[in-house]
Amino acid sequence: MPNILFRMYPLLDGFTLETVGLYGYLLSWRQNKLGHVMHGKVWLNQLDITAQTGMSAYKIRTNVDILVRYGLLNVSKSRMVANKRIYEPLEPLTEAEFRAIYAEEVRAFQERVDAAAREIEEDKERLQIKQAEFEPEAKAS
Repeated sequence: MPNILFRMYPLLDGFTLETVGLYGYLLSWRQNKLGHVMHGKVWLNQLDITAQTGMSAYKIRTNVDILVRYGLLNVSKSRMVANKRIYEPLEPLTEAEFRAIYAEEVRAFQERVDAAAREIEEDKERLQIKQAEFEPEAKAS
């Protein structure tokens, strides 16, 4: 799976590593046989997904909705089997596309990183001051 799923998509509202995990799980079940009518699709039922992932039905629905919202999954209903969903995992955005579309989220993240870096520097300065208070004074020769 592309690194962007782990490094950038979690910047988006509601998108977590659990969401990435479900996406990867669905990818692992995708039909890969070229020419197959269901090529690129997954047709597991929710009970199977629950049993295999340990995620509750609620968590599955929530994460499916998030994947759909951010363009990583299409979901349709089966025309053959009642209450059966067909999942179609889609390719994630490139980093450039992500940065262009979600510029505000990337900017907000960078601000948090910068604030954390400033806080670390302030902590280092405070530590040096405290350490200097407790260092023994040099003896005059």
